[in-house]
Amino acid sequence: MIASDSFTFTLRWFTIGSVVYTITSLVVFVNSYDPIMGEDDSTLSPFRYRASWMLMVVSGLLFTLGSLAFIRAMHDDPPMKALFPGLYHIQSDELLGSWLFLLGTVIFVPYCLIFVAGTVDKLLYLGLMAVAVIVSIGTYLFVRACYPSEEDVEVCEAAWIMIYLN
Repeated sequence: MIASDSFTFTLRWFTIGSVVYTITSLVVFVNSYDPIMGEDDSTLSPFRYRASWMLMVVSGLLFTLGSLAFIRAMHDDPPMKALFPGLYHIQSDELLGSWLFLLGTVIFVPYCLIFVAGTVDKLLYLGLMAVAVIVSIGTYLFVRACYPSEEDVEVCEAAWIMIYLN
């Protein structure tokens, strides 16, 4: 029970961090249209600059929604029903949260591509893009680990066949 409580505690802080991340990214994105906080000194073109911050906003939203889905999945007093139980790929809140995390991490690949195409320090951003690809692959493996075991389905089907044959 303690591990579950500490995991839920961590998820709540991750959710708060994701919300702050989304809000600050949105403020910088809006500031690119109407410089409330002053002009930016980015070397990117205005389009690339706005595109990079829009990707950050979308990533933050995906991380926030994924965190909320994981909090629902870990809620055990009383247990909550899954949001989309009829849809195979998001049949549990844990699976939904893991897919949202995957989409949130995949966004960093085009984010790095914006900087590779728009700056002179390409080696740094190619290295960061490699890290983004590795993290995305790791998150994909996490998504695959969240799927229910197919062996349980086969055992269940075999049990039903045995019942009907007897």
